[in-house]
Amino acid sequence: MLERLFIFLMVIFTIGLSTGVSSARQVELKSNYNTSVQNISLNREETNWLAHKKTLVVGTWLPEVSPIVYQNSGEYYRGVNADYLALMQKNLNLKIIIKQYDNEQEALAALANNDVDTLITQLSRRQDVGGNLLRTSVLLTTWPTLVTSLKNTMLPLTTNHQVSVACVRDCPFLDVIQGAFPEAKVSFYDDEYQAMASVVNGDNQYYIGNNITSSHCISRYFSQSLVITHYFDKQEQYNYFVVNEDQPVLRNILDGFITSISNEIHMQVMQNWLNRGNLAYLNAPIPFTTQEKAWLKKKHVIRILINPDYPPYTLVDRSGELRGILGDLLNIIHLQTGLDFEPILANSKSEQTKQISGEQWDMYPTITLTHQNPHNSTFSDPLMNVAFVMITSHEETADSLLERPIRIALPAGHVLESELKQRYPQATWVNADTSSVAMVMVKEGSADAAIATELSARFMVDHYYQKNMHFFRLPDMPGASVSFAISSHEPMLKSVMDKALQAIPPREILQMTEKWSKISNTQVDLWSRYSKQFYQLGIFALLLIAISLIWGISLFREVKKRKLSQRLLEEQLHLKEALSQELENEKNKAIEATKAKSRFLASMSHELRTPVSSIVGFVELLSSSELSPAQRKEAIALTGATAQSLLGLIGKILDLDKIESGKYQVVPQWTDLSQLIELQCHSFDALARQKGITLACVSQLPANERVFVDQQALRQILTNLVGNALKFTEQGSIHVTARLTPDGENHGTLTIAISDTGCGISEEEQAGLFHRYAQGRCGRQQTGSGLGLFICKELVTLMGGTLELMSVPLQGTTFTITLPVETARQSIVPDGDAPGTLLPLPCLSILIADDNPTNRLLLKRQLNAIGYNVDEACDGEEAEAKLAKKSYDLLITDVNMPKKDGFDLAASLRRQQPNLQIWGLTASALPQSRDRCLQNGMNLCLFKPVSIQTLTHELSKIETGYSSPCSIRHLKFNVLTENTGGDRALMNEILETFREATLNDIQAAEKAVLQDEPQLFLRALHRLHGSAQILGITALQNLCEPFESRRPDDLPLAVRQEALQKIIAVMREIEIEIDSLISH
Repeated sequence: MLERLFIFLMVIFTIGLSTGVSSARQVELKSNYNTSVQNISLNREETNWLAHKKTLVVGTWLPEVSPIVYQNSGEYYRGVNADYLALMQKNLNLKIIIKQYDNEQEALAALANNDVDTLITQLSRRQDVGGNLLRTSVLLTTWPTLVTSLKNTMLPLTTNHQVSVACVRDCPFLDVIQGAFPEAKVSFYDDEYQAMASVVNGDNQYYIGNNITSSHCISRYFSQSLVITHYFDKQEQYNYFVVNEDQPVLRNILDGFITSISNEIHMQVMQNWLNRGNLAYLNAPIPFTTQEKAWLKKKHVIRILINPDYPPYTLVDRSGELRGILGDLLNIIHLQTGLDFEPILANSKSEQTKQISGEQWDMYPTITLTHQNPHNSTFSDPLMNVAFVMITSHEETADSLLERPIRIALPAGHVLESELKQRYPQATWVNADTSSVAMVMVKEGSADAAIATELSARFMVDHYYQKNMHFFRLPDMPGASVSFAISSHEPMLKSVMDKALQAIPPREILQMTEKWSKISNTQVDLWSRYSKQFYQLGIFALLLIAISLIWGISLFREVKKRKLSQRLLEEQLHLKEALSQELENEKNKAIEATKAKSRFLASMSHELRTPVSSIVGFVELLSSSELSPAQRKEAIALTGATAQSLLGLIGKILDLDKIESGKYQVVPQWTDLSQLIELQCHSFDALARQKGITLACVSQLPANERVFVDQQALRQILTNLVGNALKFTEQGSIHVTARLTPDGENHGTLTIAISDTGCGISEEEQAGLFHRYAQGRCGRQQTGSGLGLFICKELVTLMGGTLELMSVPLQGTTFTITLPVETARQSIVPDGDAPGTLLPLPCLSILIADDNPTNRLLLKRQLNAIGYNVDEACDGEEAEAKLAKKSYDLLITDVNMPKKDGFDLAASLRRQQPNLQIWGLTASALPQSRDRCLQNGMNLCLFKPVSIQTLTHELSKIETGYSSPCSIRHLKFNVLTENTGGDRALMNEILETFREATLNDIQAAEKAVLQDEPQLFLRALHRLHGSAQILGITALQNLCEPFESRRPDDLPLAVRQEALQKIIAVMREIEIEIDSLISH
């Protein structure tokens, strides 16, 4: 006991001693920043001081914030401060030693004891450093920064409504939050990452921090989800050096170093740590003249005339704040000059003209031609260049469109009005108030085209008219730019604005443009248009929450949601960071990206054109009346097979990146290779006949031999190679041969050769033919993208084979595919899940839900053809209402619907009706789509387009439904639907009439048998046969048809009795089906 007490006292004593000892750590200065030596002006005393002082000890203290100083750098001192100290070390020819202390008190004590020569402070608003210390000029300045989700860029910058704001603990900007958001609910987090992640998760609407740490965190982790929306000019923070009062020479040297740092160097230092939000150019003041400085002190509010409906240049949020590119630009100019800008809204051109004539304004943005008045004193320097485009509802070229007499909507007072009217006199010019109105006129058909700036057109098309509008640049138009028109009553404003604009780097304006190009279309809808609906929705939501939720449940869901979101965020963090870096790199190469996009679209066109041409050829053949029924059936089958191949081909083309990155997966399966190759060759028969070319398919494969290959990949390879052979062969023939060389018991080498008598390929072209975008010319213009052979080569390589080329100019070309394959002689049993293994169809009551009428009608007709009658619903709410009134065995629902989508519908129904079969339909073939369907309670996920074969196969696997009374085998819904137009009452009447007529005919047949009257028996069966033909009842037709050609004298009584018994048995089954259909 005494020993334990002694040890305890020793520990307490040791801890007590340790608290009074300064724990300084020497860390190594680490910086990758390198620049030329700056010219620092020093006097003789300062030069002599440096000559005797070879080492400068700089103190700092914890905690630090990234990227000012990285705390997790271990023994190294890294970050923005480290880059500036490295620059100082090189410029002053000093060795700098860093000592790091646990807190500010220890650091100040070390300075007082001369353990360090100077301290570099942390970011703060403190100006007073104490009577015995001297401070230098400011090294860094930061501004409070407002951050929101990229999905909510148009949230108001100030509001009296309740909002949620995130910040770090000990946040220095609480006064800023109180001023902008008086009713804000503030949540505190341990670090910037957690605070910003809460905005990404939707737990908070805003984050506030300084611009350097905020921009750094966004650049590293949230570049695709968060955006800076505003900088506040209050509570700026600074850092600087402090020295003892007996060291004025050192203070002057440090001051000289700080003032020698140019804006360019400030920007370079920050660019090592930030890729956006870099306000380092504001650290050095703008060189205003004495008159300009005096004017700035007197002038505080600039009235700016704004058209609020000109995105993305100008937007106005629900609080009346100016947003968009110009809103961000004026925010920066406010930080530079202290000027406040008051927007004056002019919603139309006439209203703007009236405001301008009234002279109740100081400036307004406008577009001017570059060659007009470049030094006009009433216009500021250009903000950005603009190009003009023509917008149409159809994709056309400029030459084909402008040669015709068309109606063009032109905004009133457009800068190109005289130029356009002079150049295109054949056009009819329609006046429009704004560019937005002009685009509406094109959509509604009152104009054929509209004129707008390229940036506005791209924004409006991306957000409102993705499928309805196209645009192209107007050829040979004069250059133009956006400038500010300055009122003649404010001559000093022009020089101030020019200097402020010149100080803003072009990169900053480019980032503003990119930011406002990314916002979602739901954010740019004017509040005034939809405020009533939003208020109604808000009141309803508040009432629902007040009635249905209590605090405990709300808290539980919130915690659960945060944990789930944080886990998902951590899992995807690395991927987002890599993607963000890649996107940033692509952004700096805009011209190359545009070219790559064009090449990609061209490659898709090439790959799709070949199978499409086959389908077109078959359609032309089908439209001809010269085909026999067998030939027509074969053409239809080949057209369907080619269309299915085309569907798979689209997926493969979109997987090109997977092929190049090694993520493509080969999926081999047992294949009847002879049938596959023959079918692919036949798909080109129509095209070959059109060109007069012989297309021969020669299979030297053993009978009943199966090979283990990727069918879709092999189809795509054959489609490309045979299609190329047809394209470059004008006369002669094309031969496709296949042979299998055994290599052991169950292995072999598959060789497929495609030979043509075309123009051939020169040796020079052969060397690069398998590269991306390489194309053979063959004495003609290039056609296609040059991507087909590249894809073929990659696919063959992935399957472990080789693709070789042999060609002689003017004689022909042979491509040879060699693949190692597994072989099997036995019959391969198809996969049980593959469509084709048909079981007896169960009787089911089916409901389909789809908001697209065409898709709904197609699915209904497919199910009718199989033998099912279905009910329909146009959205999730209607489907739920029908399910509440009537029992169904199967619900087939589209996953994307208004009001209530398929996922929500399935989730709610699964709890209410656990036995209900629910199938989801989606056009997205991603694995995540299937997983999401199953997670929401669906039994099956089908990918569009869905074939009748797939539907039949899946329906056959469902157990007999509990809502349908019987199985329908004889009656065919498609025939009934065609005969009645879908009218259920008429369908019931036809069924009743059929039953009554057939019963009379059977009674007549029975009477004829009893009276031994063969002639009357044949008449009764003839009437039965006709009725069965009308309704397509195959079983009854097959029983009656043999008697159509029989003679009465050659009809034994036993034959008549046997046939009558079979007919009566079939009619009993049909009567049960009729009763079921009428009552169902």
